[in-house]
Amino acid sequence: MKVYKYHKKTKELWRIADAILDPIEGKPLCPANATFKEPEEALDGCVKCFINNEWVDIEDHRNKELFNINTKQNEKHSLGPVPNHLTDKVPKEFDEWNFETKEWEGH
Repeated sequence: MKVYKYHKKTKELWRIADAILDPIEGKPLCPANATFKEPEEALDGCVKCFINNEWVDIEDHRNKELFNINTKQNEKHSLGPVPNHLTDKVPKEFDEWNFETKEWEGH
C-alpha cells in the first residue's frame, strides 16, 4: 500500500512511499504528515496540498517573477493566489501603476 507524504508547513505532496507494516498486526502504518488517500494529478500551475483531509489544488507562484505595484520591486511569492499588490507585468524605470487599467504606464 502506498502512503502519500506531505510537507508539514505547506501541506504540499512531498513524496510517495510504500507503507511500513505494523510488526504485530501486519496492518499498514501511516506516519505523521501522511495519508493513504491518493491524490489526482495537479492542475497546471498548481500543486496538490492535503488540507482538511482532502487533496486540493493550490496555485504555485514560487518560480514566477512578480513586481510590487507600489515599489516596482521584485518580490517572491509562494503558494496561493497572487496578492493584489503584485503583478507579473514588468515595469520600466519611470512607469507608474494605473489602478484602472491594471497596467504600467510611462510618464
